[in-house]
Amino acid sequence: MITALSLIRRRADIDRDTFRRHWLDPHGVLAAGLPYVRRYVQGHIKDSPLANTHARDADVDGFAVLSFDTVEQRDIAYQSPRIRECDKDSEVFIGAVRRVVTVATPQGDMSDDGGLKIYLLGIGDPAHAAEWSSAIEARLRHIPAPKSRIAHEILSQSHAPGSKVPELCLPVCGFAELHFPEDAIDSGHAEILSGYETETVRTALFVADDHRLV
Repeated sequence: MITALSLIRRRADIDRDTFRRHWLDPHGVLAAGLPYVRRYVQGHIKDSPLANTHARDADVDGFAVLSFDTVEQRDIAYQSPRIRECDKDSEVFIGAVRRVVTVATPQGDMSDDGGLKIYLLGIGDPAHAAEWSSAIEARLRHIPAPKSRIAHEILSQSHAPGSKVPELCLPVCGFAELHFPEDAIDSGHAEILSGYETETVRTALFVADDHRLV
């Protein structure tokens, strides 16, 4: 599965509730109409004691995760008239964005029903992506098993082409989605998950409310 991942920071003059409402509708409705989209999830970041300092410092308000069967289908979607509508609407409520293309590998129950959703973001030199992924894999063995997980292999990252929204200058070396039963994870587990850090890489842990539009 090919994923177009967007890291989104809201405009400074937009409050969080206004940002979320606009992202869901009209923007979410527009993006859900892109050709060939198989799955579209908006992860709305929320305040949580499980989130770590790196997540708060990153100042990301949400993750948009759009999935396609092939790279070719993703390319068609991102060259379509609908993406131009999305880019134009983005200027209304998004202050900065970074777009990352990944190969996503899902495991487990992908129903997205209830529970606790955690996003892990490796921030730093993309050359260390394999090391970050291996470290997260090892740390998952020391916490309760998630209901589902999606591992992302980074293919490319850049500013959103065709968009006038400023670039979010946040280099990504890894990304993972984890869906746990409610209350399965405590602060100690969160510290294990987000504890991987080197001179060039740090791990941000976000807690989110997911909204599936496709």
